[in-house]
Amino acid sequence: MKNLVNYIVSAIFIAAIITGCQSPEKKVEKAQEDLNQAKEDLNNKQVDSMNEYQTMKADWAKQINDNQRKIEELKEEKVEKKTSVEQDYNNKIADLQKENNDLQSKMNNYKYSSTDTKWQEFKEGINRDLKKLESDIKYMKNKIQNKKEEKDK
Repeated sequence: MKNLVNYIVSAIFIAAIITGCQSPEKKVEKAQEDLNQAKEDLNNKQVDSMNEYQTMKADWAKQINDNQRKIEELKEEKVEKKTSVEQDYNNKIADLQKENNDLQSKMNNYKYSSTDTKWQEFKEGINRDLKKLESDIKYMKNKIQNKKEEKDK
């Protein structure tokens, strides 16, 4: 029984040595294949990331242009008000205009880097700021609409 256990352990040990030993040429060949695959994966990822950046930039430009159009519409919608209320209204529209212009500048001045962390942070920041601005514009439009309806009553 003891001989059988020794024989099995020896057989497993010899099999492990035989299968674990590769020639240096095979190791180099395998490493080169792994390196080539890693380079190809990196290139594909960079291309995908650049395509995503271009797509996002076009979407953001469209949203910023839409915001600009909506802000211009807000400027045109005048409700007869007291001077102080009208001044407050004009200041809020100017703030919306400034935020939209700041987003445009931020988008235009961003230097694309394929570094995932910087790109992800930038993308999340722009998307968050655009959503907030759109929400603020809708709020102002609803406020104006409500004032007009009150006036018409």
